[in-house]
Amino acid sequence: MKKLAVGIMAAVLASSIANPVAAASYNFTPLIYPGATITGAYGSNDCGQIVGEYFVAGDSYPKGFIYEAGLFIPFTIQDAISTTLNGINNAGDLVGAYRGAAGKFPFLFAGGVLTDIVPPGSTGGGARSINKYGVVVGDCEVGGKHRGFRYASGSVTFIDYPGAEGTSTLGINDAGAIVGKFQDAAGVWHGFILQGGNFDIIDVTGAQETRPNSINNSGQIVGSYSLDNTTSHGFFYEHGKFTKVDLGCGATTDNSISNINNHGQIVGYCDNDGFFASPVILPPLGLLLD
Repeated sequence: MKKLAVGIMAAVLASSIANPVAAASYNFTPLIYPGATITGAYGSNDCGQIVGEYFVAGDSYPKGFIYEAGLFIPFTIQDAISTTLNGINNAGDLVGAYRGAAGKFPFLFAGGVLTDIVPPGSTGGGARSINKYGVVVGDCEVGGKHRGFRYASGSVTFIDYPGAEGTSTLGINDAGAIVGKFQDAAGVWHGFILQGGNFDIIDVTGAQETRPNSINNSGQIVGSYSLDNTTSHGFFYEHGKFTKVDLGCGATTDNSISNINNHGQIVGYCDNDGFFASPVILPPLGLLLD
């Protein structure tokens, strides 16, 4: 098993994106599934569990994993061609997507029971996030169009940004606030938050895509953005202000933050490696100067 490098300090870089806030620091830990060529960390909870997917050499499709207490635990849906885990709540309920003979579809795995989530008319998709009440959000394709959905108590409700060409719902907190992205007529993807029945745009100025992936109970939002529609960067968003977050896994060309938990800890991926990072809590400036 490859030993994980722990405690590397990674600076959150001050950015030129809209309303940047002061830089912060994180304790950074790469997450690399043993023997994998690609590891993606996509979800985490407040109990230290992290979920995602990995590829080993020769794999055409990914397998899922749960990471806890320094160990990787493989997770695959029985008889599935592929399994991806995207989210986990504090009860250990899992959401993601698996590929079978008929396509790739969202699922909920709770209490040892697998539940297929089947949005009406969908031909594929994935479950992205789950809150403590078991409410799930995700996205799917219906008639060739991306549509977001909310799943609760066995019922699916579609979520479509008004007038959008496509919508993906990606994160939900315990208060029911939902974040995601929508595509305009020019093909540009914008971020949004949906709360109290109202949509508000969350956009990095000049970006070709802004993708809010996760929101915690404090309203802190993380995700990724791309200025040139190729290279992606991570971001942290709070109180209307963005901070660029590029955590290094070597020569990073792509960086995305997938999830933020209620401790402010983040997971994501850069290049082909996953990562976990905890914010460094600094003492007040006066104490530093004493």
